[in-house]
Amino acid sequence: MPHLRVLPPVAGISMAERVRNLRHRLRLGRPQLAVRLGVSRQYITKLEAGAMPSKPVLLLMEHLERAALSPGPASAPAAERTPAQAVLRLIPLLSLNQAGALVSPATPKPAAVKHLAFVTEDVHSFALRLEAGSEIPQDLENSLAIVSPSARLRNGDFVVVRLRGDAGGPALLRVFHSQSADQSATLTALRPEIPPMHVTREQIRWMVPVVATLRYPLG
Repeated sequence: MPHLRVLPPVAGISMAERVRNLRHRLRLGRPQLAVRLGVSRQYITKLEAGAMPSKPVLLLMEHLERAALSPGPASAPAAERTPAQAVLRLIPLLSLNQAGALVSPATPKPAAVKHLAFVTEDVHSFALRLEAGSEIPQDLENSLAIVSPSARLRNGDFVVVRLRGDAGGPALLRVFHSQSADQSATLTALRPEIPPMHVTREQIRWMVPVVATLRYPLG
């Protein structure tokens, strides 16, 4: 699983100045910057009063700062543009229960009430709240899992899986291991007391890899 790194402080610039400079460069008020970072307006006010942001918010700030200092896409030659670029997107934010009602992982937007700012290439990426429950270990409670339907699935990946025949139930967060010889898969729970599941490809409605986990950043 990828880890979020702590960004080094900008020499001679306080966090309050850094946030104000970012708003000035992007010509955004506090509410607009809050939306871009996936936090509340009060969170931005605290940052401008000297509070330190969480690691995910720092990561998003860095991407916004780079974008503010880089030429816009219109200045790049058409031949150099790519159809899928890693940009800051507002991706749907769902619970595992809501994800369990999705027929396809490519259609989460109608089910989402909230959205999260995240840097991704995948236009179908979405975030899932990992709330306290029987299947979520303590170290992942109140975290977010970012899933990317276009990401390549590998053995040992965390996956969010929706099985057939359980309409209306929650999606499952499991570790995926492929049994290529008989076209089946083993889905291992994150809690050791829960036995692994052995399923065939036909029993899986959809399955998407988790590309990042992070602490819930809304302040």
